Amino acid sequence: VRLSGGESPNMGRIEVKANGQWGYVCDDKFGLKDADVVCRELGFRMGAQEVRGSSFYAPPNQDFNYLMDEVECHGNETKLGQCAFKGWGVHNCGVDEVAGVTCKVPVMKCPNNYWLCHTSKECIPPAFVCDNTPDCADKSDECAAVCQAPVQYRLEGGRNSNEGRLEVKHHGVWGSVCDDDFNLKSAQVACNSMGFFGPAKIEKNIFGNSNGPIWLDQVMCFGNESSIDQCNHWNWGEHNCNHTEDVALHCSAGPPPRSQRYSQTQIKGGRSLGRETSPKTYSQIGLWERSSKAVHTPRRCGIFKDDLTDEYAHREERVVRGNVAQRGRHPWQATIRTRGRGGISSHWCGAVVISKRHLLTAAHCLYGSPKGAYFVRVGDHYANIAESSEVDSFIENWYLHENFRKGTHMNNDIALVVLKTPLKFSDYVQPICLPDKNAELVEDRKCTISGWGSIKSGVSTPAQVLGSAELPILADHVCKQSNVYGSAMSEGMFCAGSMDESVDACEGDSGGPLVCSDDDGETLYGLISWGQHCGFKNRPGVYVRVNHYIDWIYEKINESLLRF
Repeated sequence: VRLSGGESPNMGRIEVKANGQWGYVCDDKFGLKDADVVCRELGFRMGAQEVRGSSFYAPPNQDFNYLMDEVECHGNETKLGQCAFKGWGVHNCGVDEVAGVTCKVPVMKCPNNYWLCHTSKECIPPAFVCDNTPDCADKSDECAAVCQAPVQYRLEGGRNSNEGRLEVKHHGVWGSVCDDDFNLKSAQVACNSMGFFGPAKIEKNIFGNSNGPIWLDQVMCFGNESSIDQCNHWNWGEHNCNHTEDVALHCSAGPPPRSQRYSQTQIKGGRSLGRETSPKTYSQIGLWERSSKAVHTPRRCGIFKDDLTDEYAHREERVVRGNVAQRGRHPWQATIRTRGRGGISSHWCGAVVISKRHLLTAAHCLYGSPKGAYFVRVGDHYANIAESSEVDSFIENWYLHENFRKGTHMNNDIALVVLKTPLKFSDYVQPICLPDKNAELVEDRKCTISGWGSIKSGVSTPAQVLGSAELPILADHVCKQSNVYGSAMSEGMFCAGSMDESVDACEGDSGGPLVCSDDDGETLYGLISWGQHCGFKNRPGVYVRVNHYIDWIYEKINESLLRF
């Protein structure tokens, strides 16, 4: 075994010799246990630092001779050839699947883009720091002093304090920010976070290169964040840059905005899971419990104004056989959007605001996708008009129900979305009330659905205006009839609508709200989930029964609060 193509002897693509010829190892199933065996065989007794797949250390020519594929080691082998694999020369790999490795070496200083363990003097990738798995022998990469250290920013190498190379201190180590897609909005957020509220300017790399890790790449800000770590970006330490691409800025003085939009709100308390977080903590994030009369007096959720002026008014159809909604009538309605080319976004699914940081939606809207694929827009009504009430927010995290799709079709179709920055409530952005756990869904009770989904059954025709419709709750025994949905219905579902061709939710409405009027506020009883066709006979819409998941919702909210 040997390593080739690396910057130092402890890194490179893995090459093995068998039957008199050298060849490569395919990265299929190749993990850290396999890399440990390679490194120890080569004399690096500390094992592997990281695996570098996808031909990171590309061969010098197109002669790809793979000798090993689907290598699976237990970790106690002394040679790679002792591990299980498909057989010498047997593979189904392409040109971009050569496995590589970086082996651990005992050094006092790490190369760029590596993190130095405190006492064991090992180098590990920055992405391994504070990931809940100790990678340093001394476990310093998971200690509280490192993981709870605040993020800081500074300008280095400039002629004065308001210009220089942008550096960020993360996990106690100063590093740089890559300029890929770094625009003026991101520059303004960075300058504001350091106390410079005047116009920001991006400079070419004229202030020298950082000698620390490249902490952030692909930073994209809306402009209302308090620091760039709240903006959308790749994971800490992940990048495809070198230090010639370090961000350099020229900031300028100016008065802070009156709205205090750049002052960061810290939420404290609620350090345990379950429902033990105090109502005061919930009120800080704008979450109001239906069962808590203390926080519901005066009413603070499920509120809307019905006398708002619509300066954008024009009329288009929405929801299958529904009506155009009054602007501001559904201020808890949100849209989960996907980004396309040229920065153009499109509606993907509905969602519902339940606090300043949290929304509920359908799990199937997010299943199998990365967080960076979506962002959330609130205060929206007209899909093709930029309204002054609109606010876009990046997604910090989300929680899909652990038993989604287990059992029956679309079972447990619920997800909690956590925003990077808290929302500011307004006439057009308000939280919905959550129901009591023991709330009953009464047959024939009229409730309201809303969304931007298809306006015609069977055709993907998204609406340009938020629509809404009123429809009745159906009894469970009706939905469980064999000619309706039968055994596909679970205890976490209910039906609403009509058994004939009538009002219904449709494609694109998923994740949106079914809201019923209670005496003390509009309450979220359902999330639009699934159905067969839209508005067809014997095919009413199926909804997530929100009160069935109340404990799960609060458990995930409390879990998310531990991050702030």
